[in-house]
Amino acid sequence: MQQIATNVLRTRPRFTIEEHMHSSRGIPIFICAIGDQADRPEFDALRIQARKQGGWYSRPWKSMPGGFAFKNRAAAERFAEPAGPDDKEETDTAPEPVPSISTKLRGLADEMECEIEASLAERSTNTPMQRFYAALAWIHGNRLLRTQAALRALADAHIAKTVPTELADIARKSQVYDRLGTLFDRSSAGYYDVGFDTGAPQCDDPAARALWRLIGTEDSIDPSTELKQDGISTSADRASEDPVGVRGCAG
Repeated sequence: MQQIATNVLRTRPRFTIEEHMHSSRGIPIFICAIGDQADRPEFDALRIQARKQGGWYSRPWKSMPGGFAFKNRAAAERFAEPAGPDDKEETDTAPEPVPSISTKLRGLADEMECEIEASLAERSTNTPMQRFYAALAWIHGNRLLRTQAALRALADAHIAKTVPTELADIARKSQVYDRLGTLFDRSSAGYYDVGFDTGAPQCDDPAARALWRLIGTEDSIDPSTELKQDGISTSADRASEDPVGVRGCAG
């Protein structure tokens, strides 16, 4: 597999770099669009290389082409530049070193981009049931955003050697996600509504409190405002039955 990846990178196809706006974040991204359909070994090798350089694979969406996305043009240009004939992969002769915890956490955060984009993508809201599931996806997407921010902040804390004692054993995405949910008020719930997000943390153990402090509270706005702007209802008791809407503290 290593030899295949090396050969693919040395014969890397030419990319067209296009600037687009991230569909859910509203930030500019630079996509190295894939001109021809790559076979599986080529695609896997390119995706691994993109992740190493801080990018991710972005699926085609409306006017945006499919390709490898980066947050700035310089990074996209570095990725699109073909590897020279004299470039050597150190891993050809030595096993890859075990990544540090900070590298692992940042990698977990970067790998969440596609899931976040899918959760926050536009959805049909023509029926009450569609609005219900669109709201659940929106809630899930914003919880993923908090999780991603916490993973990156924790990675930085490891580098700075300022990791809170309560978070010293955090090494998985689920350990963070399970602790960053918010409580919903369903006292006036309708059948296909998700409830009112109080913004209060759902989990109240020491690690959860440390994670909320790590990411700050400036982003804990009332999500019902944006949901209403999208035509999505904001109160229901059935949301508690959905595994995406409510999860307990991690063990």
